[in-house]
Amino acid sequence: MKVSSKLGQLHVAVVSDLSPKSLSRRGGKKVYGPDVVEALKRIWPLTGYASSKHLVAFIRLNHDILFTHPEFNDISAKTKALLLKVSASTADRLLKPYRDKTKLRKRH
Repeated sequence: MKVSSKLGQLHVAVVSDLSPKSLSRRGGKKVYGPDVVEALKRIWPLTGYASSKHLVAFIRLNHDILFTHPEFNDISAKTKALLLKVSASTADRLLKPYRDKTKLRKRH
């Protein structure tokens, strides 16, 4: 009798902990906002629409020249830091909606 009452209390505690209020949405808080996406979209053509892996490498290797160029003066310090931190996979996900639009229309 004591074991079943303890199990009943445990069941109530577990079920109450799983209420919809306590469950968070999948994943964490978004780190890269629209300002990072816009900056990536502006830098991407400079690489000849290279892959995300090459785009991230380009940003990291040329950040001192890139961020001092007059065309990119409006990028905030926070966005610059995020651009240096972004992974190739994340850059690929952020640019995915725009990648299809920039593909060549002609087929050879």
